[in-house]
Amino acid sequence: MPSNTTAADAAGRPGRRRWVQIAFILGVGVGVFSLSPARVALLEQLPDSLLTWSSRVFPQDPWPLILLGERRLAAGETRAAVEAFARVPEGTQSLRLGVDLADALRAAGRWDQSEAQARQLLLLEPNSSRLHRILGQCWLGRGDPGAALGSLETAVRLSPHDTEAWVSLAEARIERDGFRPETARVWEEGRRRNPGSVLLRWGLAETCVGLGRFADAELLLQGLSPPTQGSPRAREWYARALAARGTLLRRYAPDPARCAQADRDLTQSLLLNPNQPDARAELGLLAVDRGDWRAAREALEEAVRLRPYAHPFWFPLPRVYRALSLPTRAHAAEARFLKLVGTFETVHRETEALEATPHDVSRRLRLARLLLERDDCDAARVQVARVLSDAPTHGDALRLQREIEQTQGKR
Repeated sequence: MPSNTTAADAAGRPGRRRWVQIAFILGVGVGVFSLSPARVALLEQLPDSLLTWSSRVFPQDPWPLILLGERRLAAGETRAAVEAFARVPEGTQSLRLGVDLADALRAAGRWDQSEAQARQLLLLEPNSSRLHRILGQCWLGRGDPGAALGSLETAVRLSPHDTEAWVSLAEARIERDGFRPETARVWEEGRRRNPGSVLLRWGLAETCVGLGRFADAELLLQGLSPPTQGSPRAREWYARALAARGTLLRRYAPDPARCAQADRDLTQSLLLNPNQPDARAELGLLAVDRGDWRAAREALEEAVRLRPYAHPFWFPLPRVYRALSLPTRAHAAEARFLKLVGTFETVHRETEALEATPHDVSRRLRLARLLLERDDCDAARVQVARVLSDAPTHGDALRLQREIEQTQGKR
């Protein structure tokens, strides 16, 4: 009797056997062996398609979903990561899952949930550098870099090879203090511990530009090219590195060729990330240099819209408005520049004073009022939130909070 087996069937047998073997490896001992480090290491080598299949065939096995969530988180697919972690079988006892979930909530901007999760896990694992990093990043995300520093400094001390912790620590210093030698030292120490990190090299280059160390920055940015890894963090810093190079090319030994390249770098940087006020302002200054007053106005006005309290952005605007025969606007821009310059040192001094006396409510509210007058609504909101966290019914703080919300609503 002739066989019904076709050549295609015969060719498919090895493939089916491999699937059976994989299914056995994935499914065997789901209860006893699912937490085995050796098995988890094996699962980590599998592609997404097999992990997805395994999560459906063996719904009680937590590890395929945990690994899929980690991969989505690393790729910047925050919603997919949170969804994967949420589908992990209820009752799964895994510190790794808990930390992953805290990180995913942080990436999703759910700061309070992430902080609560991280603090709870720190009771179990007080020396987890990742949890300390997550706490610091939550404060950074809320716009309170001063509060972030302690956790981030702990994170890099516990895990000096955590590049993300070093980057976040340097970002916190930039947001709190601007470009200062102390910030450069953070980048330099991070690079010493992690010499292969392009993010740390680009971050140091940006700070060197801010400090006027143009020769150092140019050396660090030699051979600048898009990152091979596709994470949002890498793309963000590539855009910032392009902006840094464009800035130094305009300011350091400028000539027509360097200025043309600066224009290309800044334009490309803004295409990758439009919300960069410094790059907008530098593009506006390039337009001022060549006498293109309309382009200068467009770029500089967008820069002050994005960061209305930055006095360097306002400085060239009176000249631009006068060149466009707009004297009223020029006078208003001049007054705004003088107001911001006149209050800049006061803000810095009061911020430092509050670090020594954090429970001085009157001083904190005065600072919040001054920040609001400077149109720095996010920083003002942080100061008011500090007061309300201790005194939720504080009348002056609640009134100021409403003023901040009204000001932001008018934008």
